[in-house]
Amino acid sequence: MKKKLIPVFLICLLCFAAFAQNTLVYLEQGGAKQVIASGGEVEVQSGGTLDVQSGSTINLPTGSVARADLIQDANAAYDVPIESFHTVPGAAPLSASTNTGDFSYGVIGTGVLGLTTFVADNAQETSVGAFRFAIPPEYDAAETVQIKVTCKITNTATTPTIDFTAQEISATATLGSDLVTTAAQTVTTSFVTYTFAVTSTDLVAGDILQIAMTADMTDPAGGTTSAFQVRNVQVTLDVKG
Repeated sequence: MKKKLIPVFLICLLCFAAFAQNTLVYLEQGGAKQVIASGGEVEVQSGGTLDVQSGSTINLPTGSVARADLIQDANAAYDVPIESFHTVPGAAPLSASTNTGDFSYGVIGTGVLGLTTFVADNAQETSVGAFRFAIPPEYDAAETVQIKVTCKITNTATTPTIDFTAQEISATATLGSDLVTTAAQTVTTSFVTYTFAVTSTDLVAGDILQIAMTADMTDPAGGTTSAFQVRNVQVTLDVKG
């Protein structure tokens, strides 16, 4: 009799294992919980899914997930406040007075606070403003860094362009080489966003960049005047967390 029972037991065990591989196991609400002892693990194999439905919670101990293991968010945008801009040279905060060579605070569009340049009248004008940007802790080292500006020229001018430089500030307060690889871009009479690529090979969280924006134009003869209007400036980064 015992010899017959052993094969029957094995068959039942195999059937249970096959059944369990394709069966959902439910725990009643408020019922007992399943515990994986210290040193144990749950493995979701290739093609498998761990489905956490709405209202569920996964409790993780602090520091149990490294930032490097998180999914990257590409081109996260960090807006640069207009009050961060300073004059170059001089490093003075901008003002509401339009001075040749500088950007200034002004009202653009319909009651929007923005940046403007000195109004050129049958003359050439170059305006420069700069700010510092600290690479945030969530930046994914050596991944994409870009500078974006949304701006326009108020009237048709001769070759109105916008350009950027980005230089890393060293520990001894010296400026590195220009990291911007995109050339100056021609600006139109409509608000358009222009993107400038930054070489990021050696950039890591905590690095500080000094970024300068240069607007250049020549107002033609004919009674009209020209000026730049800047809606906003952003630095975009690939981040984790």
